[in-house]
Amino acid sequence: AMYFIGWGDKKIVLKWEDALSVTKDSIGMLDNSLRFTYDNGDGESSYFFGSFAFNYRLTAFQITNQLITVARSLKEIEGKKRTKSSRKILKDVPPDEMLKKMEIILSKEIKNVRVKDYYVNCWSEGNKTDAAPFYGPFLEKKKNFDVKISAWEFADPGSEFLNEWSGEKFTQKRVVSFRSKRTTHLYIGPPIAGVTQTQYCRVEGNDKCVLAMTVVMDGIPYADVFAIEVRWVTRRLGNNDVSVDVGVFVDFKKSSMFASKIRSGTVQESKPVYIELFEATKEVCIAGRTDEIEEEKEHEKEEGEGEAAAAKEVCVEAATDGTAFTSFITNFSKRFHPERIWDAFAVKIKATSLMSHDAAVRHILLIVGLFTFIYLCFPFSAKLASEQTGGSGFSQHKLDDLTKRIDDLNGEVKEIKELLHRILSLVESSEQQVKEM
Repeated sequence: AMYFIGWGDKKIVLKWEDALSVTKDSIGMLDNSLRFTYDNGDGESSYFFGSFAFNYRLTAFQITNQLITVARSLKEIEGKKRTKSSRKILKDVPPDEMLKKMEIILSKEIKNVRVKDYYVNCWSEGNKTDAAPFYGPFLEKKKNFDVKISAWEFADPGSEFLNEWSGEKFTQKRVVSFRSKRTTHLYIGPPIAGVTQTQYCRVEGNDKCVLAMTVVMDGIPYADVFAIEVRWVTRRLGNNDVSVDVGVFVDFKKSSMFASKIRSGTVQESKPVYIELFEATKEVCIAGRTDEIEEEKEHEKEEGEGEAAAAKEVCVEAATDGTAFTSFITNFSKRFHPERIWDAFAVKIKATSLMSHDAAVRHILLIVGLFTFIYLCFPFSAKLASEQTGGSGFSQHKLDDLTKRIDDLNGEVKEIKELLHRILSLVESSEQQVKEM
């Protein structure tokens, strides 16, 4: 915040983030005043300060104007970081609970693919989307024949489709049937088996997609004894990746002395098929994904570079017109020792990449340190003028009181230190992000 103390110990406190501008003003014919414009929450307002002597108005104007620029730049940078952070707070969607009851035969990840894209490219089969058919062609490619896939039925709200095994409700349902050549060690009977899959699907925004299959077979021994439950769960990892988990459960409708053989044979036959299906889904997703994710990543990279450039620009802008600061230091160094402020922050500076901008850093430190004395320009300049011109109203007691005020500035200096640390940390983090991209 900016602190001003006028005659009569009237105090005015303005937050840097509320400051809009500082302009030179005049009292009648005397051009020796400043006007601070700020945002009061309902609009713009301003304070008028006068009675600057010995050209201290110029020094106060230059330092305050540059610190307002620093505060504005910090606010813009932090605003961008908050916007960027809001896109990165997404946590992984938790693992599917129903899969814990099944035997997991596949668990894979796909980078730069979103849940909605996975559904559109792999399961929609062009129903209410512009995607090309995928599942039917895949089955035919695997030497299955008589492949028939019904269109998805979409349930009305409140009348969703129930999967009897899991007890879950789904928004979509279809039936897939085909004939397949048998391959397992349970080879008894005809070489061809008929397969019917009743598929249920539910897409939960861009977080999760569940495809559940109830699979029954005919033309094989014990076909009436069991059904196979298959579950494909695609869930979001972070913002742009997905995890695909596949589970199988053999649901026995009747007891059988061959239960263990049927269970192991089902897994043995299903696993290679679903691994091949996953690889096909991965391929079609990568080939068919939109440019949205790549554009977003490029945008984030540009934002990171922009933040680093903006942070450096803050240093450059704040370090301009170093002559005024040097003059100010010359006039007050014997009493106020601003170099102590530099020593207090030297270790922090050496730890950052800003050392390549030594001059800019030194100037910004001087700005921050000397800002503490801006509000003294008003009473202090007036008192000096009174002393120089022999005016009344000046005493050793008032000078001692002024000195005491200077000694009591530690609280304000802490706030200035925080501002400086924010500047340094923003520059450091922004440059680090750019290096990692």
